[in-house]
Amino acid sequence: MDKQKDFFIKNGKLICYLGDAADVIIPEGVQKIGMGAFIERKNLRSVTLPKTLSWIGQSAFARCENLKSITIPASVTTIERQAFNACFALKNIVIPRSVI
Repeated sequence: MDKQKDFFIKNGKLICYLGDAADVIIPEGVQKIGMGAFIERKNLRSVTLPKTLSWIGQSAFARCENLKSITIPASVTTIERQAFNACFALKNIVIPRSVI
């Protein structure tokens, strides 16, 4: 299966995740994760963000109840409201100093 087909990306912005994997690696080159791009992905367990990422949109991962692991790269400067709202399994998250 071509994993690139799991992502709807336009002009460097991940608009929507279309796959159903538990462990997701977002491709390099993605600069932004759009509002609600992963909303309510109940089976999502971990996400690896690319080093090219600078912005995580509002409610991007909201209600991903089983999300346990995400590493935010130092390239991220903006995390919008409720980006990780109701991610009950996410116990620890490191927000880099680059976020303003």
